[in-house]
Amino acid sequence: MFITVWYSGTGRDTDGVIDHPDYNQTPVMTGSDSMPDPAALLALDARRSVPSRQLGEPGPDPATLQRMLASAVRVPDHGKRVPFRFLKIAGDARHTLGDFLAERSRQRDPHAGEAVFEKDRQRFSHAPLVIVVVASPRRDPKVPEQEQLMTAGCVCFALLQAAQALGLPLEVRPVGRERLAAAVGQILETTALR
Repeated sequence: MFITVWYSGTGRDTDGVIDHPDYNQTPVMTGSDSMPDPAALLALDARRSVPSRQLGEPGPDPATLQRMLASAVRVPDHGKRVPFRFLKIAGDARHTLGDFLAERSRQRDPHAGEAVFEKDRQRFSHAPLVIVVVASPRRDPKVPEQEQLMTAGCVCFALLQAAQALGLPLEVRPVGRERLAAAVGQILETTALR
């Protein structure tokens, strides 16, 4: 499964890069008499993303996906604004999305090279299922946009944890902003999950 994050606000596109020497290391902290290792902390310590090229069948069945989403929405959400949406992309729609991303990359940087465009084209084709988390903050005098964005980010992390708890490999990648999220509705037959 592949989880991708789209922000339907304003701002420039960025790709998150993890550049930390301990990121891929086995955790060394262990419990003691005064601080046991609860299972939840061990699960957090063990979490790793799987490169999209290594994702494959089987994906979660509908009941498993629904269970994951039910856990993922249990995040801090001041004012219960629910500033996020889920989209489910499967089958040929994954390839259509890859074609769209490759064309978008070509338009943004025509000199990037065919390898870059092909990587974008194949990005979603290996995972049997892509869950898109669309951050959708709204103007609200009581809940700032930044807080709503953090809620959507928490949803992504909770979805990661739910998938890992169920033994499903996954990758999370920020992909785009408002124009990309809007385009998905136009080019794909997506299933809104919330």
